[in-house]
Amino acid sequence: RIIAAFEKEVAAVAQQFDNEKGRSKQALQDRLLAQRRKKEAELQRRHSVERTEERLEQQKERAAVEMTHARDVEKEAMLATIQSRPALRPEDVVQGILARRHRKEMEHLAAEAEDEVRLQVQQTL
Repeated sequence: RIIAAFEKEVAAVAQQFDNEKGRSKQALQDRLLAQRRKKEAELQRRHSVERTEERLEQQKERAAVEMTHARDVEKEAMLATIQSRPALRPEDVVQGILARRHRKEMEHLAAEAEDEVRLQVQQTL
């Protein structure tokens, strides 16, 4: 009778030990999974920031090439307009073309500034 009670108590302690061991193992697995997910999320965020930076750099390069081309076209347009319409003052022709260019540049700079702000926000998150 005493031995049976002792064996029953030993079995209960062993069961409690196994249960605690299972809970500890599950808690460890949960922590490891949470760490892995956190690392994956951080890596994904960094890749997103890098892609955004790369896209912005490509846009700047493309805008510089387009601006160079636009200036060449503007120069030809100014010369052609001045030659074909001698009644117009050359200053007025130049001023009109430059006003359009400045408007486009301001729109481009505003969009670029918005993209830079978005990138800064993305980097700080």
